Amino acid sequence: MNMNIDSFLRDNKWILVPTSYFLLLLFVSIVFLSINSSHEHVNFEQDEIDGIALGAEFLVDTNTNLYSSGSDEYSIVSTVLGSNDFQLGSNTSLLQNLSNVSSLYAVSRDNKVIGIGYIASNVDDCKKLRAISISNLGKHYMSREDRSVSETISWTSKKNKFTFFNQFLSNGTQLGNVCTYLISNR
Repeated sequence: MNMNIDSFLRDNKWILVPTSYFLLLLFVSIVFLSINSSHEHVNFEQDEIDGIALGAEFLVDTNTNLYSSGSDEYSIVSTVLGSNDFQLGSNTSLLQNLSNVSSLYAVSRDNKVIGIGYIASNVDDCKKLRAISISNLGKHYMSREDRSVSETISWTSKKNKFTFFNQFLSNGTQLGNVCTYLISNR
């Protein structure tokens, strides 16, 4: 029972070619899925903004601008963090080409920094801050939630959560918005 390989391939190529094509597609699909298996995490690991590190001890001094718990800025940051038990302060930002942007930090009751980021309160600066957020973290990994009065864009890494939150506000007939780019622990 000595079989000639050439005649075997010639006689059975109608089954061998589709099978080999299917196996090639299966192999490429497995390689693609294994490369993109961690598609929910960005590789961006920034945890310091303007000299304030996330998770570090921080004493709030009297020279900083503290927001009251009833301010629009405080309500936006508390929405992003999911907590109301912190102090919110801001400093002058080191970002360039933005007119009204401040760096912010949220400090818990035990003096640990639980959130850092930037906050802006006009339309042009919010558009630029949104563009900076997307350019740093990319569009592929972002999850976007667009309500009619707010927009939330978020990314996660292995350690941190990055959130851009834009809240549209109205005080009587005056329309405005306050936006923040916030880095917090997962």
